[in-house]
Amino acid sequence: MHFVRPLLHQHFATLNAALLLVLIPIGLGCSNGDGPVLDAQVPMDAAAAADGGTEPEPVPSPLVLGLVINHEAEPRIVRGWPLIVRVTATLDDEPDRSYPIPDASLELRFLSPDGTAQAWSLQKIDADDASRALGANVASAEVRLWAGANHTATFPLGTYRGELHWGEGTRELELYVVDPPPLVGPDARRARIAKAALELESLLASGDAAAAFALAEAALLADPDSITLLNWRATALAANGRLLEALTTTSTAIAQFQSQFPAADEPPVTTLGVQAAILRQLEEGAR
Repeated sequence: MHFVRPLLHQHFATLNAALLLVLIPIGLGCSNGDGPVLDAQVPMDAAAAADGGTEPEPVPSPLVLGLVINHEAEPRIVRGWPLIVRVTATLDDEPDRSYPIPDASLELRFLSPDGTAQAWSLQKIDADDASRALGANVASAEVRLWAGANHTATFPLGTYRGELHWGEGTRELELYVVDPPPLVGPDARRARIAKAALELESLLASGDAAAAFALAEAALLADPDSITLLNWRATALAANGRLLEALTTTSTAIAQFQSQFPAADEPPVTTLGVQAAILRQLEEGAR
């Protein structure tokens, strides 16, 4: 693999410069943007209560939980489409101690308006980590969950409440189960690409890298200039061990981005992330 090293150094130099421009402001700007955290209740001191004192103000937890459904801003579950849930935990203040968030403490419940818990089963995509914790050296963590299209097809339409618990953090949100949008017609491109991307991610989550690559190729026949689908094609190629082809595909995605958004102030962060992962795999293989 010695012939790969010059290519790697060139890519890493370009990538590091781009990432320094975008990742630092992004990290600073989104640490507290995922919504409120329920305050942890602090018991009233017994002596103060006996003396007629007032109950202390609740101390909010610095652990902030975020939840994104199907990579969309609006929390919608589409019936008959794969479901991808991204759960994040961040600290919005300087930590005074370690905050354990083992995977065993992660709980996500869905309830109907009358409080009935729904039997919706989601599986973890990422590897288990029983010792995960946030603190001075680790300020954020992420876990992805997924459910297949056959399972979401059984979800009743309507409005639901989500309850998320992870470590000391708690989050509630309102979400919706909706019918799928049309996949044909003049306005169907966005829905078509979104569905294909979820199917690709779910196939990779289930370990079927060969089927994921075949689906990426088929989806790109309909939308060959889709940056999203090119990113997933690169990811599927990498999962099949075809790293140089994957790297070339990320270059194609970057070229598409520059062509479609010539006045963009920021580079394509998602594509750069995919490219960085592929470069790390190539570097490890070259050692």
